[in-house]
Amino acid sequence: MPILWILTGIIAVILILLIIPLRAHIYNTPEFTVKAGYGIIKIDVLKFIDKFNSKKDTENKKKAKAELKDKEKQNTEKKSDAKKEDTESFAQKLTNIKELISSAVPAVKFLLNHIVLVNIYLDMKISGEDACETAVNYGKMNALCASVYAVIKNVFKVKRCRVFITPDFTAEQSDIKYDVKASVLPLYIIGALAVFFIDYLKNQLNNPIKEKENINVQNGKADKYESKQSR
Repeated sequence: MPILWILTGIIAVILILLIIPLRAHIYNTPEFTVKAGYGIIKIDVLKFIDKFNSKKDTENKKKAKAELKDKEKQNTEKKSDAKKEDTESFAQKLTNIKELISSAVPAVKFLLNHIVLVNIYLDMKISGEDACETAVNYGKMNALCASVYAVIKNVFKVKRCRVFITPDFTAEQSDIKYDVKASVLPLYIIGALAVFFIDYLKNQLNNPIKEKENINVQNGKADKYESKQSR
């Protein structure tokens, strides 16, 4: 009995963690900022990347000096073998990339359909060199925003969207302010990964069958060609 209670407790905790949404917040006032959050945890993504890169740069500089000496020795020995391997490795890389892309497309579609845009705020003040250009730019921006919003609404789930576009005949440059909040459940991220791996395994299993079929077709063509020549 205690083991069952422990297992149910672990399963309950995992389910709760999968239901807590991952959040993203992007805005440009007063400066461009990207924030990510999960539950109580909040991270400024740009600052985190800067700190990570600064630490990595110091480590890479130390490693680079040691690696340069080893590479110089290895390059002289591997130049002759590299030419033969390049063509084969390039073809293999292309096939691997195609398989990954074909497997990733349904997974990406699944994930995008479950991302919720909690809030979209866009405030645009359109201006130009003169009143005529300002009016033209204003009309173009209205048409562009309408088409972009139609695409976003078809791909994502949109809860709230506020777009303000106003012509400014006094300013010399246009001004844009935006604030976007999005969220997705970790459950859907795991689901997207599952879709990717299932499609990838299917492709891997189907490849040997397709290769055999291609070989049989090529052999059949070769036999027909030989029979025609013999006649």
